Amino acid sequence: MINREIKITIGVVAIVSLIFIAMSYAIFKVDTTGSTDTIKFGDISLSFCKDSTCDSTISDIGNVIGTEKDANGNTVYSKIYPVNDPSTASDWNNLKPYIFTLTNDGDIPLYVSLYLEKDPTAGTIISDGVEYSEFVSDDEVKIAIGEGTSTPTISLYSAKVDADGNHKIASNILINVGEKKTFKLYAWLKSDATNASQGKYFVTQISARGEYFPSGSSSDVDSNLKTIELDLKDATADKNVKQVLKGEDVEFIVTPTNTSKTLSDLTISCTNDVTPTVSGSTLKFSNVQKGTICSVYESYKSAYNLLEYIGSTGTQYIDTGYVMSSNTEKIYADYEKTDVSDSVSIFGAEKNISGSDRSFTLIPYGTSTSTIYIGDDSSSLSLPSEANVRYRTTLEANGGNLKVSVLKVSDNTTTTNTTTYTVSNGNLTAVTNSIILFGNHTSSGYSQLSTVKIYSFKLWDNGVLKRNLVPVSRKSDNVLGMYDTVNNVFYTNSGTGTFTAGSVIE
Repeated sequence: MINREIKITIGVVAIVSLIFIAMSYAIFKVDTTGSTDTIKFGDISLSFCKDSTCDSTISDIGNVIGTEKDANGNTVYSKIYPVNDPSTASDWNNLKPYIFTLTNDGDIPLYVSLYLEKDPTAGTIISDGVEYSEFVSDDEVKIAIGEGTSTPTISLYSAKVDADGNHKIASNILINVGEKKTFKLYAWLKSDATNASQGKYFVTQISARGEYFPSGSSSDVDSNLKTIELDLKDATADKNVKQVLKGEDVEFIVTPTNTSKTLSDLTISCTNDVTPTVSGSTLKFSNVQKGTICSVYESYKSAYNLLEYIGSTGTQYIDTGYVMSSNTEKIYADYEKTDVSDSVSIFGAEKNISGSDRSFTLIPYGTSTSTIYIGDDSSSLSLPSEANVRYRTTLEANGGNLKVSVLKVSDNTTTTNTTTYTVSNGNLTAVTNSIILFGNHTSSGYSQLSTVKIYSFKLWDNGVLKRNLVPVSRKSDNVLGMYDTVNNVFYTNSGTGTFTAGSVIE
């Protein structure tokens, strides 16, 4: 048999969302990100139907589930009541289907099955200022799928689970070469739903899978076709999803995002007790028996929560332990000062050379603007540091030349400037104090401590990445700090008091 994969999913195509917010009615919405385009997967194209050019036989084409225009012309969520199963054309039309087409662009006929799976990344949905963060029970939701003008088939969502635990809503749809078929997808709260459905939502991802049988058999293609999917948090791959016949092998080529790591340095966690093998950059699944999802992520995330940021209140700092060993220094800092009333440093290190002569690594020092010190003294360049404004900056010092690039996150504008600096008091290697965050490591100690949020920090010495610090909390005791993904070291507060923390990202 020749296998053809057609994975059509993940929010890029359609996320169908049903939010139950009261005892007698619901909000029903769909996010059609990318819906204006035709999205191709192998030999199959999926298109969202916007008007009658998609299929002139369907009168309600172009509807988007659960949205409508209010009196002011704004797009809002439409409210629907739990309803009896539709039986007339008017009943179906009132449910406003999500309509899409599948087209076979290849040169062989394909048998296709459609799936509708809950989105595990749905998170929290906000409607009219109210948050909803829990899925409604599978047996409270009715779904229906129909091809063309045929009457859709109705079932409970909970009744569509197959042997692999997937929700297969349509099976073995034959799409011949060059053929286009139109489908209508509906979902609603069943008429006798319980009060437990209140304040919950239903968020799913639609996908399609197909296979070619030379014999033209229309047996259940998915009983012998398994899907392996990678959830890549800290890596990229030649393909995120692959399909394989049951009992056969499949391989992925996976490259860690952190170039200092190899695939064997990452954690690979799979469903169904599946354990793939790693050889170089190859991730291999042998004798595949079930559909499987594997998360691929940096190993430290097993013991630490990745945070949006950690913030200081003026008494905390982190000693990176790193002393410059060359005259070429590069720093990337994603920061946001929350107080600009005092002259402080965001990061850096310096040392007295003799008398009043000092030498500086890269140090942004100041109030609402931070003058950059480097080499012998302050340069003519500075970093903007007004309160509660986030910036992503890159600073590069190389033998008397300084380049500074600043991205203002709020409006995505970038400015880049260059200048020269002197090093007569001693080059960067004369600074034997380690570089710290949230302040400056001087010859007299740790001072100029700042009130600032740091989202990430990277340090290169002579072109080599030496520190890649990300904000985390240790899961065992909730201690806050920065984790260095280059050397696998957790740096905690060396000052007094306690850091503040942003929300958990992972």
